[in-house]
Amino acid sequence: MGYKEWAPPAALRSVAVCLWRSTIPDAPPSPLSVKPRPRPLPELSPELESKLSSESRSGMVSGPESGLPSGSTSALWSGPESALWSGSTSALWSGPESALWSGPESALWSGPESALWSGPESALWAGPGEGLPSGPDLVSSGSAPELSPEPWPERRPILPDGCVDLIWESGRGAFLAGPDTGPVPDHTPGGRTLVGVRLRPGAGGTLLGVPLEPLQNLRPDLTDLRPEAAAGLPGDLAPGEALRRLVTLTGVLSEERPPDPALLEAVRLLRDPRTRIPALGDHLGIGDRQLRRRFSAAVGYGPKTLQRVFRFRRFLSLLGEGTIADLAIRVGYTDQAHLTRESVEFAGLPPAALARRLTTD
Repeated sequence: MGYKEWAPPAALRSVAVCLWRSTIPDAPPSPLSVKPRPRPLPELSPELESKLSSESRSGMVSGPESGLPSGSTSALWSGPESALWSGSTSALWSGPESALWSGPESALWSGPESALWSGPESALWAGPGEGLPSGPDLVSSGSAPELSPEPWPERRPILPDGCVDLIWESGRGAFLAGPDTGPVPDHTPGGRTLVGVRLRPGAGGTLLGVPLEPLQNLRPDLTDLRPEAAAGLPGDLAPGEALRRLVTLTGVLSEERPPDPALLEAVRLLRDPRTRIPALGDHLGIGDRQLRRRFSAAVGYGPKTLQRVFRFRRFLSLLGEGTIADLAIRVGYTDQAHLTRESVEFAGLPPAALARRLTTD
């Protein structure tokens, strides 16, 4: 996945952290979900066809001319199920579909990786008239070979950062991401491009004119929040044009509804883990209840939660610069157990497992 960030234009730096673009690659198709290109069935040799007819199309055809393994577990046309390997899911010519395995997943894979087995012994038929391959290269254990595609790497979940993002996605249009209070899975379809403006903590709710607390961990379409703004951001735009329009829209909205200076100052103070929440209102001249209400609307949660998010993000930024226990104390946690509780809450993993995930992806 390609991801890039840029500094916002000077006019937006009071409300935006950055501009960004992300391209989601197409996931490799699952072999069992791909319809193959039609292929002609190979011809049986005259000798094998004659032998099959004389045996009334039942039982195992053995002998050097058959090219088939011997044994009771590999009957060819042993009944209506016509199993090459025993079991109801392994039919060869079970009907007009002529699938190797029956069911919607039954067809052979298409493309260069489509051979049943790789290597010179891999073809089901090596060529017209040559019959089926014999010997240990043909599985005759009573079950079909297990063919597993390479696992597609799971995308990292999106972790809380105190921000909300105004995003455009190809094929979808504009939507809002955040505010997040825990890990949010990334379900963006493969092949999509996204561009966004990341809004500063404390600026999003005011700028958009909607309270953010009801939108926690959601990805609502902009048409549901500001339909007149969403009209200019359809999903069929070029990504560069979409980003230009997002920047223009952000500038217009920030002029209409500039962020609350008191909240921006509160956010700045909360980046220091030593800031005490009860003293914050006194410093700003705002009562505790009013401070909580203004935070919930503009940020999406209260000042204490934002301070905890900032502390957790500092831990993430320092990964690799010391032990987990050392980093816990360094960024302001009481001890490693304290960090572990918050890591599970915000990222879904304890800190050691999270560090491995973030440093190996």
